Amino acid sequence: MQPELQTFAKYDEGFQQFCDRFDYFSASPTERKKYSDWQQSMMQYAGEMQGARDEGLVEGLAKGRVEEATEIAIRLLEKNYPITEIMELTKLSDEDILSLKSNL
Repeated sequence: MQPELQTFAKYDEGFQQFCDRFDYFSASPTERKKYSDWQQSMMQYAGEMQGARDEGLVEGLAKGRVEEATEIAIRLLEKNYPITEIMELTKLSDEDILSLKSNL
């Protein structure tokens, strides 16, 4: 694209899209293929990154829930609540609660 058109395209998104399309269709078939391949790989990469973010978010939320349940269980143990009641309230296993109790 010519420099004076680039300046104009900076301020007009529609014109920028037109110039991008014009450049694409003005390119040789080989260059268009390379560009299409690049676009496809970028979209695949973006999808994979979004999947990784989503997975990390789910794992982080689950870890946070366990940490919160553990903190609640510790406070209940300190107040001498029965283990069965702590299990019911926190959804932690008896092994986890007994382990917490032994560390108090």
